[in-house]
Parts: sequence; structure tokens; C-alpha cells
Amino acid sequence: MTRPAVDALALMAGGLVAGGVAVVTSASFAALLFSGPLSAHVAQGMAWALFAVIAHLLVLARLCTLPGTLATSQSLPIAVLAAALGAVAQAMSAPGVSPGSLLPTAAATLVIGTALIGAVLVVLARFDAGRLARFLPYPVLIGVMASSGWLLAEGALQLLREPGAAAGGRWSPGDAGWMTGAAAGWAVLMAWANRRWPHPLVVVLLLAVGAAACHLGAAALGLSTADLERLGWLLRPAASPDPTPLPLVGTLWRGDVDWAALAVAAPLLAAAPLVTTIAMLLNAAALETAVRQPVDMGRDMRAAGLGNLAAALAGGLPGYHQLGLSSLNLRQGLHRRRIALWATLPCGAALLAGPALLAWLPRPVMGALLLFLALQMVLDALAGGWGRLSRLERAIVALVVTVTVTLGFLAGLVAGLLAAAVLFAVHCARIDPVRMAVSGTLVASRVSRGHAVDARVRELAGAVLVLQLQGFLFFGIADRLQQRLRQRLADATAPPLRHLVLDCRRVVGSDSSAIHSFAMLADVLARTGVALVVAHASARMRTQMEVAGLAPGARCVHVDDLDRAMQWCEDTLLQADHAPRDAAAAAALAGLEPLLARLPRLELRAGERLIVQGSAGADLFILAAGSVSARRLQADGTVVRLQTSAGAGVVVGEVGFFTEADRTADVVADEASTAYRLTRAGLLQLERDEPALALLVHRLVERELAARVAHLVGVVQVLEA
Repeated sequence: MTRPAVDALALMAGGLVAGGVAVVTSASFAALLFSGPLSAHVAQGMAWALFAVIAHLLVLARLCTLPGTLATSQSLPIAVLAAALGAVAQAMSAPGVSPGSLLPTAAATLVIGTALIGAVLVVLARFDAGRLARFLPYPVLIGVMASSGWLLAEGALQLLREPGAAAGGRWSPGDAGWMTGAAAGWAVLMAWANRRWPHPLVVVLLLAVGAAACHLGAAALGLSTADLERLGWLLRPAASPDPTPLPLVGTLWRGDVDWAALAVAAPLLAAAPLVTTIAMLLNAAALETAVRQPVDMGRDMRAAGLGNLAAALAGGLPGYHQLGLSSLNLRQGLHRRRIALWATLPCGAALLAGPALLAWLPRPVMGALLLFLALQMVLDALAGGWGRLSRLERAIVALVVTVTVTLGFLAGLVAGLLAAAVLFAVHCARIDPVRMAVSGTLVASRVSRGHAVDARVRELAGAVLVLQLQGFLFFGIADRLQQRLRQRLADATAPPLRHLVLDCRRVVGSDSSAIHSFAMLADVLARTGVALVVAHASARMRTQMEVAGLAPGARCVHVDDLDRAMQWCEDTLLQADHAPRDAAAAAALAGLEPLLARLPRLELRAGERLIVQGSAGADLFILAAGSVSARRLQADGTVVRLQTSAGAGVVVGEVGFFTEADRTADVVADEASTAYRLTRAGLLQLERDEPALALLVHRLVERELAARVAHLVGVVQVLEA
């Protein structure tokens, strides 16, 4: 046989197997959804389930990322819709409700639920927001999966305990218990076999064996099909008024919907898209890992969404990627989209067979399949992630399951989210919002005021405390800040505190509680004579502070960045200091008179450039009066201040002068200033004619560079602490 023929046979076999699995699960889902008051319509429900599977198979196979991927109805969202249908049926059991509206209302429930799932998936894919579903806390996700397994198991047990039509009118407790026990035992056997031999055919084989055992046992006891239906072993669907089952929307148009009863299920219908989105992403990610091929999550989410929209019109059962069948096909090299066509053949045959298929599938076998799926969901949820959870996270899982069992699925989901939020807040409260607390001596400003004044600034800067904040600031910050402040005020070895600087560069946001903490802190500081300085606050944070009474003023000083915050603190300390700085500066300038007398003098207006970025570094400048700043133009168009020189005798442009490299920044006069220029040729002449003056130039440069190195060493020590 040729290779193409072998591939075609393999493709056909893979599709037919997938279709057979889909038929059996569809029958079980139909029995689950159409149980209790809806059990008379189970044949129509199975037809809808098969219509839905065909829609999922054809749409996703055509639009998904990996050819060979198959989609079927899935147990996780169906468990939620089963609970919604149960709520609707219970609401319609009240006196005065027309029995004829039960099936149309059930159809409307399925249409709205599945259509809502499809619409949400398509919208999320359109805005590439599918990743938001992954922000669901992991313990809540585990709890949701386990709770969905419980809902599915609860529906399966309800299916198994439904009364038959025996002569006694109802099942005896022993009969119901026997059927439930047999189904549960077979489900455990299927779960064990699936773990031992993870192949879809294993489950199909065990289901066939279970069905055959039931029929052979009945034949040995002399029981006919009518007897099995009377005893409840087989479902007894009512005769359909139509020779061919209608798609779901056709039935919906033919009847009256009880919208009041449908409103009861609205919370569950609203939760279904969230559950489906999470489950779909998990299946797609697991498929990506299993076959080691990338999956475009946005594309596959859109494909699943359109498949659910099509299913809403045809059958109303939600679905998405079938992980086991898809990974099996892809690992066997069946990378063809037309495999879905082969998978639809068993579904179409079952659709034509109608209720005859239900006569072949005993109720215990369908219950066993549902219990097996529920058990798989619980095992996948707990075995996969239970060991990675802390005790508090395990408590959240238990909370979600407990609340789901007692109050319902939506209540369990909300309880889990609230508990996870509280746990997150507790963990965040343990994180110190203060990333770093350092003295002002280690984070001095980029302002050079001359050797004598800079030395005095270093002496005074110990009165400044800088707290670098981080993360999102919320109600837990108040105690941490006040604790830091108390420690600093009680430190007898440090100078009295004069300024507290809050560096908010690493703050990503803040709530009103954190801003209130700043206001409380400002009140405490005002009583102790300490000024509060806030740097790097965002526009939103500044607005919040202004509303809280921390507008720029005496209580709180706002500056753009930490460098200018430190400059403000240093200038304030110098203004309050009574040391004879002016005399020291005049003496320093007088010592430079012999040198300056030999250099050309430059008078600069405010805003005039002394050095141009990119020009050749051929000159060295000595500042005599005023202030100049080195500013660099960044690639994004912003201007960064690198250094400010504001003292007599400060050298400017020494790096480019001695390295002969192009200037890396502009140097602009902040105010009217006076400077002296020394060229490279002039320095050589001084070295030849006036060695003492040349040595003075080198000492000025050495002192400037040594001060910068000392400052950088201090900064590195702080960063490494």
C-alpha cells in the first residue's frame, strides 16, 4: 500500500475514533442536562448535543492554529450550564407555570449561555485580552476546577438516582444505591486505566465493555428493553413530534420562554464565560506543551468563540479544544484539517439513529462516564498543583469547594476571589515599602559648590534621611514609615534630622490610605521641625496628595527628581548654617588669581552655552562666579541634568579636555556667570613656563575627580546593601 493511502487510512481512523468518543460523551452530557423534569426531552437534548459537536469540530478545525486539532463539548462549562438548567427547572416547578414552556426555556438557557461564552471569547481575542484570564489566582483556579468536578458529579448522581417507572412507582433505596455504586466503581476503574494507559480508546473500550455487560446481564435475567426502561436502566425519551430533530434555535422559536425562570440562572450564565475562557486557555497551553508546537492563543480563542456561536444556533452545548484527541492526532502526524470531517460521520450517524442510541447506552454507563470526567477534573486540579500550594492557599481551595457545595458555584467563585484578595493584601503588607533608607551623605546632589563648601555640605548632609519607596503603596505603609522615622529620630549617633526625602521613583501606584499615611507623617514631622520632601511623584500621585492637604508648601515640598530634592535640602542646610563660607570661597578664588590672570575671561548670560554637545573637547574652564549645568539630550528627546557647578574655583569640561574625546553634554549657564578658559596649548605652556600654576590646575582636576569617585563609591555601596 502506498504512503498516501496509509496516511489517508490513518486520518480516517483517527477521525472516526474521535467522532465515536464525541458521540458517547454527547449522550452522557445530554442525559446530564436533561435530567429531572427535563428527562422526557432527553432525545431532543442528545440531538442538540450532536449538532453542537459537529459545529465545534468543523469551525475550530478550520480556524485553529495547528491542523489536526479537534474541538468537542467540554465538561467544565457544561457542569455550570447543568446547574443553570437545574435552577431553571426548579423555578418552573412552581404551581401555575405552563409545562409547555419548559423545553423552550431550557433551549433559551442553552442558547444564551453558549452564545455568551462565544461572544466573550471572540471579544477577548479581538482585544488580545485572553491573557487576563490567566490573572485568576492559582488557588481559585484549582478550586473552580474541583468545584466544577463536584457539579458534574452531582449531576451524574442525580441522573443515577432518578426514579424509574416500576410497578412500585419509584426506585427502592437499595436499587438506586446499587446503580450508583456500580457506576462509581466503573468510573474509578476508568480513571485508573486512563492513568495507566492514557489513550482515548481505553475509555471507549471500557464504556463498550460496560454497556455490553449490562445488556448481557439483562439478557441472562430475561429482561427486555421495555423492562430495562421500566427499571430505569435505560432512558425512556418521549416521542419527538418531528420526524427529524430540529436544531436548537428552531425549537426556541416554536415555544414560549419563561423569562422569569430564566433570570434565576443569570448569575451562573454570567460565570460560564469566565470558567470556559480559563479552561480553554489551559487546554490550548497544555496542547502546545504536549506536541511542542506554538499555539497562537488569540487565533485559537477566536476559533473557539466562533465555534460556540455556531453551537449556540445548532445545539447550545459549549466546547473548545479536546486535549486528549488533539494531542494524539498531532503526535501521530495527522496534521490535516479534514480529519474533522471524518469525526463528524459518527456524529451524523448517531443523529440519524436518534433515540435508538439511547437504548444502547445504559444509564449506569453514562453515569460512570460523567463520574469519570468529574474525577478527572478533580485529579487534574489537585494532583497537578496541590503540592505547590501553601496551607493558606489550600484553605482557599477548600473554601471555594465548600461554598460551591453549600451555596452554589458563583458564590464559591466570589468567595475564592475575595479570599485570594485578602491573602494577597496580607502578603503585600509583609513587604517593606521602603526599598532603601540612606543618609544624605551617600546620595548627594550633582551640584559642585567648590571644595570648601562641598566639604561643609558633606558634614551637614547627615541631617537628611532618604527613603526610597517601591511597589504599590496601600494601607500597610503608614506603620512602616512611622517605624523608620522613629528609629531615625531615636538614633543618638546621627545628627538631628532636618529633612525626610521620599523617593517615589519605583512606586507604581498608591491608594487613598497611603496618601493619608503621608499626611499623617507630615503632621508628625511638622511637630518635630522636620521638612517632608517628595521626589519623583507621578502626576496622579501629586493630585492625590494635593487633595489630602499636601500641596506644595511649608508642610510638603514637591520636586521632580531625587537630585533636585537633595539640592533643595543642601541649599536649605547651607542657608541655616553660620559657617563663614563666603570668606572661604573668596580665599579659594584669591589663591587662583595668579592662574586666572593668565587666562581669557568669559562672561555668560543666563541660558548661554559654555560647551556644546558633540564638539571637540579642546578647552578646560574654571568657574569664578555664577552657576552652570551639564545637560545631555537623550534619544527620546528628554534632557537630563548631569552636573551643576556653582562655586568659585570649580573646573568644568575636564574629562573631554584630558581624554580629547567629543563633548557628551551641553554646559549651559543657569544664571549670569563668569568663567576662564584654558586651552590644551595653554596648559602645555604653563607646564613649560609656570610649573607651579600647571600643578595647581592638575590639583583642581584631581580634587574634582576624586570627589566624584568617592560619591560613586558611596552610591554603589548603597545599591549593594
